[in-house]
Amino acid sequence: NKLFSKRSEKKEYPSKVQMAKNLSGSIKKNISTLLKGDKVAASDKKVKMREKTCLHCDWFEKEKLRCVKCGCVVPIKIRLEEESCPLNKW
Repeated sequence: NKLFSKRSEKKEYPSKVQMAKNLSGSIKKNISTLLKGDKVAASDKKVKMREKTCLHCDWFEKEKLRCVKCGCVVPIKIRLEEESCPLNKW
């Protein structure tokens, strides 16, 4: 039984260890994609859609351009084809 809405949920970055795991997983995934010869860069249309979604998300920290949920640097993550939102918004 939740007494608070998601908007009032306390938002904290993942631990540094978890952010390092997230980053290493992302690097591994994108290098693998590159080595297979698959597309690494997302289309301009997809980047714009992701950007709009993130800019309006409660978990986006505008001052640091980061997602508080996963700790990623949003302007980089939204441009990588294989990446996804930790909240399944894109």
